[in-house]
Parts: sequence; C-alpha cells; structure tokens
Amino acid sequence: MCIFNIMKYDICVVSFSDIRFDGRTKNLIDALLYLEKKVIVISLTPINIFDDAVTHITIKTSLQRRVLFRWIAFYNEVKKCLKHIDYQIYWASDLYSLPNGRDKLIYDSREIYSALSSLHNSSFRQKVLTAIEKKYIQKTNVIITSGTRDSNYIKNKYQLKSPIYEIYNYPLYQEHINSNTIKQQLNIAENKIILLYQGVLLQGRGIIPIIDAIKEHSQYVLVILGEGGYKDTLKNYVDVLNMKDRVHFVGNIEYKELHQWTCSADIGLCNIEPISYSYQLALPNKLFEYILAELPVIATDLPALRDILYKKENNHLGIIIPADNKQNDIINALNNLVLSKNYYKENIRNAKHNYTYQQQYHLIKDILSAPELNSA
Repeated sequence: MCIFNIMKYDICVVSFSDIRFDGRTKNLIDALLYLEKKVIVISLTPINIFDDAVTHITIKTSLQRRVLFRWIAFYNEVKKCLKHIDYQIYWASDLYSLPNGRDKLIYDSREIYSALSSLHNSSFRQKVLTAIEKKYIQKTNVIITSGTRDSNYIKNKYQLKSPIYEIYNYPLYQEHINSNTIKQQLNIAENKIILLYQGVLLQGRGIIPIIDAIKEHSQYVLVILGEGGYKDTLKNYVDVLNMKDRVHFVGNIEYKELHQWTCSADIGLCNIEPISYSYQLALPNKLFEYILAELPVIATDLPALRDILYKKENNHLGIIIPADNKQNDIINALNNLVLSKNYYKENIRNAKHNYTYQQQYHLIKDILSAPELNSA
C-alpha cells in the first residue's frame, strides 16, 4: 500500500524484482546513497533491506499468478504510488518497470529483452516483450546496458538517439573470506572439490552438461544457489542419475550473505549455452562474483566471457571451453584448474579490484548529470 509522502526525492528506483536477491539493483541503490541522493524504491521486496536510509514501498503480487498478470498488477500499483511521490528522476531497473516512467527517465536494459533465452521456445511471449520495449524505449532520456555489445544491439535495433551508458554487473568490493560455509552447511567431506553455480535456474545455463561430466568423477560436488523454472527438471535429472549426494540445490541466498557462500567454493561455473542472442552476449554478475571470491572460472567460449577471462592484462582467470559443453572438455578444464589452482588464484587476486561496483560510481554520477536529465 502506498502512503502519501511529502518528502522530495532525487531518484525513484522501480524494480520488478525482490532486491534481496537482485545484486544489480541493490548495488545501484548503494551507489546512489554514496552519492548522497535521496532515494525512494518501489519493488517486490517484502521487507525494507535498507533500514532508514531509503524509503521503500513494497508491491505485493501473488507468486501463484502468471508473470503477465503479476506484471499488470505491479504496473497498476506503481502507477497509483507515483501520483503521491515527488521525485526528479525515474530509474526503471528493468523492462517491466519502464512503462510507468515519465519525464527524466533512465532505463536499465539489463537484458536483451527482445531475445531472451527463457522465451526461445515461446515466440508469442517474446513478441509481446519486444513490442513493449519498442514502444516505451523511445521516451527514455538515458539508457543503460550491462556491456558494449548489448549497447550496440539496442542502438541498432531501435535506432535510438538517447545516450547509452554501460554499467557492468560488478559486485561491491568485499574482502575475501576464508569460508567453509558450503561444506559445513551441506555436510560435504573436506576432500571434495566444490563446483559452484549461482544464478537463475533456466535452460541453457550449462548445468546438465556439468552434471553429466562429473557423474564418473566422484571428487567433484556441484552446489547450485538460486531458483528458477528449470529447477524441477534439474532435480528430476539428478534423481534419475542417483546423484543427490553430489548435486545440492540450496535455493536463493540473500545478496548480503552470498559472498561468504561463494568464497567457500573451489571453482565457479559459467557454462552458458548460446541458445539465444541474449545468451550469446551474456556477461552475468556471477562471473564477477566468482572473481571477487577468488574462484577460477570455467566458462563457455562466448565473446564477452572470453574478453574477461582471457584479457591480456589479466593473464588467465579461468579456462574457456567450446560452447557445446562436451563432457571431455569440461573434465579436462576442471582438472587443469585444480592442478594449476595457485596460478589462477594469483591472477585473480591481481585483477579482481578492476571488477568492483565502486569503480563505476563515477559513471553513475555522470549519468545523473547528463544534459538529457537536467534540461528545464
């Protein structure tokens, strides 16, 4: 429920997400607070995770309803709330928040919404999302993407004149933690090697190829942090292979606790399959969370992933394998990462400071100072 509030805000951030598990939006809000902005947030988050620093309005929708109906309910409630909020800039944290925007509008196109991997088998739903973006993106003053390739795609597809900035999915810097959380919480033997996948569970995330690859290699245990529509399929697959003792589904971990879980793994997994154009350009936050936690990474040979892991200045932060995720390629890469653990960790320690969200605070300041947002 929205309550009339006479305070004036610099930024109204709207997100069709639960920010407890949405690192991109959470880090943005922390940055805005660092820049001493008065912020009001409207999201699905059931509790105020920012204490008194941020005014937070929760929009409650039923999880049992289809996403389309949840979004319509969200749109209508946000529309009501905005009538009672005095703010200067509207920051749409995703496509679902974009239609509510008005003057001085920033749109965070965090995904290639016109080519989502989750909708590669649903052309109708994909067309609906594309139509929404095409209609409302034209009224944006500033657009943000999570990488240069995404920017080029968006600009060319919609022939936009609005300035486009890149804010990468970097995590806020935290010191490395000598953590044993995963083995303690899941009762895993100390001699096991923990492979970590964190993120939404969807088709094309390379999880089944990992399971297939390690089934005959008992030293490896796969730990999965996250939820998603593909979870039941994955759990059934694990049951059929009788691997419940070596594949663990933990569920969502609040972002503020994620780092200690990540630090307690041995290898980070980013085995994205190029089943959609969105995935072909993928540069997910999990990659940088692994790097911050000093985990060597195994990733598929996609351009943006290669740019980071094999960047000349970094040496190697992990191993790139072919995008078809063959079992032999996966196992060889895992074995090499284990054998050369110290080499990769040293490279990561030298590079990780370049991939923290604090390195982008100046970009956010530049965005907020853009002429398109400050004209009379």
